Amino acid sequence: MRKFVSVFFAAALLGAPLAVCAFEGRASADNLVFAIGPTTYRIAHLEAEGASLASADIAKLFDAADPTPVAERLSRLSAAKIFIPEIIGEAKIADVTEKLVYRDVTLEKVAGARIAVMRAKSLDSTGEHQNGVRTTVKYGAMTIKGVDLAQMTRVLHAARIDEAEAAKPIEDEATIEGISVVTSTVKGELSIGRATAAGVKARALKQPFAQMLEKLPAAGGPPDAATLLDLFSAFQLASLDLRDVALVGEAPPPGKPFALKLGRIGLTNIADGKSGEAALEGFELASGDGGRITIGRIGLRDVDLRPAIGDGPRRYPHVARLEISGLDIDIPDAKAGEGRRVRFRLGAAAQDFSDWREGLPTKLDLQIDHALFDLSANETPVTAQFTALGYKEIDLSGRISAQWREKEQQIVVGPARLDAPTLGGVELSATLAGARPELFSTNPEVAKLAAAGLAPTLVDVLVRDGEILDRAIASEAKESGDPAPKLRADLAQGASSALAAALGGENDKSRRISAAIKAFIETPRRLHIRLSSQKGVGLLDVIARKPAEILDNLDVEASAQ
Repeated sequence: MRKFVSVFFAAALLGAPLAVCAFEGRASADNLVFAIGPTTYRIAHLEAEGASLASADIAKLFDAADPTPVAERLSRLSAAKIFIPEIIGEAKIADVTEKLVYRDVTLEKVAGARIAVMRAKSLDSTGEHQNGVRTTVKYGAMTIKGVDLAQMTRVLHAARIDEAEAAKPIEDEATIEGISVVTSTVKGELSIGRATAAGVKARALKQPFAQMLEKLPAAGGPPDAATLLDLFSAFQLASLDLRDVALVGEAPPPGKPFALKLGRIGLTNIADGKSGEAALEGFELASGDGGRITIGRIGLRDVDLRPAIGDGPRRYPHVARLEISGLDIDIPDAKAGEGRRVRFRLGAAAQDFSDWREGLPTKLDLQIDHALFDLSANETPVTAQFTALGYKEIDLSGRISAQWREKEQQIVVGPARLDAPTLGGVELSATLAGARPELFSTNPEVAKLAAAGLAPTLVDVLVRDGEILDRAIASEAKESGDPAPKLRADLAQGASSALAAALGGENDKSRRISAAIKAFIETPRRLHIRLSSQKGVGLLDVIARKPAEILDNLDVEASAQ
């Protein structure tokens, strides 16, 4: 964390000391030294075109005895173009010694406190920890446009007094062609083909940025919650785009190679720890054991990272919408035995979350299109029953929605739907009364007690048969030699009798339900059962009362068509 934060500012600050306007003079200077925050920079040679100062005057700007802040001193130098063959930066931040080496740096068209364009051929960054860990980051050609010296200096060195201080532009656009990250503790490399950030704004932090870097944890760990929240509130980006991201190496235990690729990572409207849109495209993970996972796209909308920070009991981001498409999983199942695999495909899925309360969404909607389970890849007692009926895969699609209605203190589910070609489908609607606000309490005991008070007042189920019942009876007839009509009739009668017994007697309502089950098995098409009660059936009812007594207090509708 510390390395990327410091390098980001170091790259931007290459142009920060040089406020340029149009002059005709030429000047040069050698052996220049200046410090910005915890980093000391050394420039062996500098050449300027259209310079506002002579060579000797430029050298005076770097006088270490001058008490004037270095950024203010260097802003006196103006030039149409400045070229620096090499800049070396060194810093000691907590337990890490960092070294930065910029090559072929060019500053163009700068006026006042703004640098129009800063270019660098490359940047090498090395961090040496006291514990021996070494991290090396290599950056390719970089271009930074629209650098604002005044605002950047404020963000680095000033402390925010007014909490309402607005973020102001520090960069219009920054692009880096190629990033490589290697650390001595991991056998692998992270690389990024191209990184672009646009519309970068910032405001001062509660403590100067340089001081914040000093307080970052050892070994480059994340800052504490308060510092992170302050960072999130201080920075804004119109967009961040990473292309051709790759991570290759060995996963624990050692000797298991893997390769992860991402075609694109994109974020938009980043501010206050939130992002309007986030997308991951072209995900591919391959392992040395022959496993492979690919994802066409993962999309998120209205992501809020702030709830994941701090000491709260529910530390996870809030997301308004999550989408995934083109998921394909083909991995070995070591637990199932040699040659067994898990194969799963998903056409698309989308989940909406809204109306958050105590860190939980009170309204959600999930839709799944074509979730395909390959039954032949890994036979189990369950999958064997389906493959025996001629099913090679199961294709599921469905949708479920649920919401908490605070005024009515109800949870309304559905209509929920699950469909599978040649298997059938199920539709469900339900209403649960007694859904008090305590249901969302962060105290687990309070939430459990509130959940125990839920009482369903409506359960409406519609079952549509595909071919599975016909296939099962035909398979049994083939094995037993008994006629299929007789097996169907026996199954219908047996299921009807067993259900009637389970419901506790031969009353009118139990007979109505069991008769519908019997008719559905005899001619499988549609089975509809609706149970309702104005009061609802609570947990105490289930524990203390017999099924027949519960059924007597329900309105029952049951039919088969």
